[in-house]
Amino acid sequence: MDSVYVLTFYRKVCNACKRLYFAEKYKFANKKSNFPNTP
Repeated sequence: MDSVYVLTFYRKVCNACKRLYFAEKYKFANKKSNFPNTP
């Protein structure tokens, strides 16, 4: 496998995981404090 391909793939997965993590975190925080969801 090409190392550049592996790096870009890893970066994409990492970004997706980060997005999911922050989405869950904010969802939980919003639920906890009853704030309306902000875009």
